Amino acid sequence: MNQITSLHAREKKSRKKAQSMVEFALILPILLLLIFGILEYGRLFFAWISIENAARVGARYASTARYDETECVDGDDPGTGACEGDGEEAEKNEARIRSIRNETSGLLFGNPIVQAAMDDQASYFHITICSGNEDIGGFARPKMGGDIYSDCIELDGDGNPVLDAHGNPVSIDEHPGNPGETVIVSVDYNFPFIVTNLFGGQNDSGYFHLGSYKEATVEQFRVSRVVNPPGEYIGPGFPSPTPSPTPEPDCSALHIDDMYIAGDRIQASVENNGTVDMPLSSASLKWTDVGGTNPKVAWAMWNGSIYHEDDDEDSPSNTICTGDICEFPGGQNYLWESSFENAGNPIFGVYDLELKFADDFCTKTANTLIVSPPPLDCNLIEVEDVFFVNDDFRVELKNNNPIDISLTNASLTWPQYPSNAIVNFFQWNWITHYDGNTGDSPYSAACSGDNCTFPALTNRIWSVDFNNVPYDIITGSHEATLTFDDVCNVPVSLSPSCDLISISTPLTMFNYYGANMFMYMVIRNHNTIPIRMDQAIVTWPQPTTNITGMVHYAFGWTFQVYSDFDGVYTSPAIYGPPDYPPAIFGGNGSYSWWYTIFYNPTPSPMYGDFGVELSFDNNTCNISDTLIVASPTPTPTPDCDLLSINNFRVASSSNHYDDDNVRAEIRNDNPMPMTLTGTSFSWENPYGQGIDWMRLGSSTYYGGNSYNSPTIVSDSSVVLPANTTYTWDTEFTGWDYPLYGSYGLTLDFESGTYRCEISDIMEQGSPTPTFTPTITRTPSNTPSPTQTFTSSPTPDCDDIIAGPVYTNRDNVKMRVTNNNPQPIQLTFTSFTWTNYYGKGVDWLKFGPSTYFGGNDFTSPTTATSSIWLPAGSTYTWNAEFTGNKHPLYGPFEVELTFEQDARCSVSGTYSQNTPTATSTSTNTNTPTHTLTATNTLTATNTLTATNTLTPTNTALATATSTPSPTATVDID
Repeated sequence: MNQITSLHAREKKSRKKAQSMVEFALILPILLLLIFGILEYGRLFFAWISIENAARVGARYASTARYDETECVDGDDPGTGACEGDGEEAEKNEARIRSIRNETSGLLFGNPIVQAAMDDQASYFHITICSGNEDIGGFARPKMGGDIYSDCIELDGDGNPVLDAHGNPVSIDEHPGNPGETVIVSVDYNFPFIVTNLFGGQNDSGYFHLGSYKEATVEQFRVSRVVNPPGEYIGPGFPSPTPSPTPEPDCSALHIDDMYIAGDRIQASVENNGTVDMPLSSASLKWTDVGGTNPKVAWAMWNGSIYHEDDDEDSPSNTICTGDICEFPGGQNYLWESSFENAGNPIFGVYDLELKFADDFCTKTANTLIVSPPPLDCNLIEVEDVFFVNDDFRVELKNNNPIDISLTNASLTWPQYPSNAIVNFFQWNWITHYDGNTGDSPYSAACSGDNCTFPALTNRIWSVDFNNVPYDIITGSHEATLTFDDVCNVPVSLSPSCDLISISTPLTMFNYYGANMFMYMVIRNHNTIPIRMDQAIVTWPQPTTNITGMVHYAFGWTFQVYSDFDGVYTSPAIYGPPDYPPAIFGGNGSYSWWYTIFYNPTPSPMYGDFGVELSFDNNTCNISDTLIVASPTPTPTPDCDLLSINNFRVASSSNHYDDDNVRAEIRNDNPMPMTLTGTSFSWENPYGQGIDWMRLGSSTYYGGNSYNSPTIVSDSSVVLPANTTYTWDTEFTGWDYPLYGSYGLTLDFESGTYRCEISDIMEQGSPTPTFTPTITRTPSNTPSPTQTFTSSPTPDCDDIIAGPVYTNRDNVKMRVTNNNPQPIQLTFTSFTWTNYYGKGVDWLKFGPSTYFGGNDFTSPTTATSSIWLPAGSTYTWNAEFTGNKHPLYGPFEVELTFEQDARCSVSGTYSQNTPTATSTSTNTNTPTHTLTATNTLTATNTLTATNTLTPTNTALATATSTPSPTATVDID
C-alpha cells in the first residue's frame, strides 16, 4: 500500500513539473516581445530626441548668418579670394549652407547612418535648408512615419506650390535666408529597427521615418549689450532717501578656489568668507588655442542661473550680471560657469578668468588654466561617401577629432584604361594640390600649407579629375590612401561587384524577314557605379556557312552599332579593342545586347549550340549564356484513318434550348493539326426551316441561312489541333422541335499538300402522333406564343490569352488576346503592387482607352470599366506610376475580369528583386562570376511535300532555362 501511495505522489509531482514547463513555454514569447519592444522603441525615442536637437542647433546657428570661412570656394573675380568679388553673396550663401549642414550633422551620434541610402531605405539621413521668403521659394514639411520628406519647392505668384506633369511639387536649390528673414533647418532620418520581423517599420520596410524642422530669424546686426549704470535714478522734485549705513565690502573675504573643465564648460568655484553680500557684477573670460571649429561662448551662469546668453565668438567674453540672480551672500560657496559650443569634446586650450563683485569694487583673478589638446585619433577620421561624378573620383571625409589636422599625402591606384588616360589633378577642399597630368598608376602627391588643413568637426572632399576617358565616364576599381599629419592612413576603395552584374533576359534568337537571325539578351547592372564592357565573344554552329556579322549595343533608347559586312566569319567571333570601342553600362540600369547574323547565301534554319561571353572592366567580371536550338526532325505524314466523326446526333437537353441542333464529335489522332477546308451537310427540311450557322469547336465558320439541302461551305479554315476532339454543331432556324429525318455530314481536312475526307449519316425517326385533347366549354386562357431567340455562342475562357507581365521604365504592362469569335468586355481590374519611392498609380489604360485617372497610393488598385476587346484582337493593359524614377522593383500582380454571357478572369505576375547598393569589392584579375544558362529551343514543325523546314517570320525557338512570368486563366 505504501508503495502505491509513493508511486502516486511521484506521478503527481511529475505532472506539476510538466505543467510548469508548458506554462513557461506559453508565456516566454510574450515576455521576449515586451523586452524587445522596450529596447526598440527606446532606441526610436533616442533617435527622435537626436534629430530634434540637431534641427534646433542647426536653426540656431543659421540665425547668426555666420559661416566657416574654410567652406568658401574660389571667388569669381581674378585677384580676389574666397567669398569675395562680384559673386561674394552667392559664395557666402553656399558657405553658410555647408556650415549649417556641418553644424547640424554633428549631433546625430549613436545612430547608424548610411550616406548612400535612398529616402526609401533604412539609415537614410538628410539635412534640408530652406529660406522662409516666399519670393525665393517654399518649404515642404516632412511627414513623420510617412513617405513625405523635406524639400525646398518653387511657389507661384499666389504662394502656391508649382507642380510638375505628375502633380508633384517642383524642387529648387536650398537657400540659407537673407538678413531679417526666416530660415528653416529640417532633418529627415529613416530609423532602422533591429528586430525587423517584430517591428517592420512603415509599410514593412524595416525603418520608421523621423522628421523634424525648426525655424529661426536671420540676424541683421548684433544687439548691443545693455549695462545698468551704478546707483539709483531719482526723479526731480522728490527728496532722495537717505540710505541706511551698510557694512563695508571686504574683498579679502572673496576667493576663487579652483577653475577646471567639466565637459564643454569652464567652471570656477568661488567662496565668500565674509558676512556681507558681494553680488557678482561682471566676468571676463579669455581663451586661446581652443579646439573645434568656430568655438564660441554660448552662455554664462552664476549659481545655477544663466545671466548672459549671446554666443561670443571673440576672446575675451565680457559678461555683466544684474538683478537678484547675482547675489553672493556671506558664508556661501557659489559656482561660476560658461559653456562653449563648437569646441569639440573634450575641450582644451589656455583660459584666464577675471570676476568682479559689488559693482566692480572687488576684482578676483583665477589661476591660468592650461589644458593640453588630446592626441590625434585616426579612428575619428570617417569616410562619409565614395562616388564617381562623370570623369571625377571623389571621397568625402569628416574629421571627428576636436583638433585641426592636415592632409599630408594622397596616393591613387586606377585601371589605366585606356592607355592614354591621365590624372589631371588632385584637389583637397576644391583646391588643387597636384597638377601634373600623370599616366602612372599608382601615383602619390604630397599636400602642404594652409590649403591642406582639415579643421575639427568639419567635412572635406578629396577629388581626382581624369582626362582622355571614353565618354568622360570613369569605371573600374579605384583605390586611394589619404594620409593625415603623416600619421593616419585612411584607405578608400570603390569598384563594381561582379555579383551585381547579371543576365535578366536569357539569350534568345529569332528570325528577321526570313534572311537574318537576331541573338538577343538583356544585362542588368545593379552596381551604383558604371561598368565598362570591353569584349564580346560570339560562338555559333555550322562554321562552313558564309556569315557576316554586326554587333549592336543598346543603351536605353540609344543604339551604338559596330558593323562589318565585308568579312566572312568563322566561329568564334571576338569583338573588342582596338577595333571596337568599349560600351559603358551606367549604374542601376538594364542594357540590351544584340548580335545580327547575315547569311550569304541564305541557309536552312540554323540549329546547334550558340553562345555569348561578355567581359567587363579588363576581364575583372565575365558573364555568359548559351542557347541550344534542336535539330529539325522529319515532318510526319497525316493519316486519314486517324480522323473520325463520332456520335453524329440530334441534340437534346432538359430545357430544349438546343433541340434544333445537329452535332457530332470530330477526333484528330494525327500528331499534327488538320485544317477544315470544306463541309457538305445534307438534311430534310424540318418544319420549313433552314440552316442558321455551323461551328467547329468555338469557331463559327458559316453564318448565313441556307434553305436548300445539301448546304455546302468551302471557305472555312478552322484548325483542329493534334490529338484533340472538337464538337461540330449546326442549328436550324426557328424553335420547333424535335427534329427528325435523314442527315448526312462530309468534312474535308487538309495539312500541307495532304487532303482527307470523312463522312457519316444519321436517321432520326418521326415523332409519335399525340391525341387531340377534348374541347370543353369552360373558358380557358390561351397563352400568347413565346418569342424564341437564337442564342449567341458563349465565349471560351481558354481563348482569352494573357501574355507575361513586364515593366518598362515606370510602367507595368500585360498583353491580352481574344481568340473568341465574339468581342468580350473588360469589367473589373485588380492591380497589386509595392509602394516604391513613395509614389502611386497614376492611371490605368486598356488598348487606346484610359479608364482610371486618379492617383492611388494604396495597393491593390481596383477599377471598373466597360471596354470591349474585339474578336481576334490583342490589346495592351498598361499602368503608370507617378514620378519618373525607375527601374521598378518588387512583386506585381494583374487580374482582369471579362464578361459576355460568361465571366472569365486572366492574371499575370512579375517580380524584380530590390537593387542592393555596394561600395567596395575585392578585385581579382581572373573572372570570378560566370553565368551559364542553357536554353533549349524546339523548331516549329512545318509540313511540306518534301519534308523540309521552310524559314518563317516567326520566332524559331523559345528559351526554357529561365521562364518568364506566366499568365494564368481563371474561369468563374
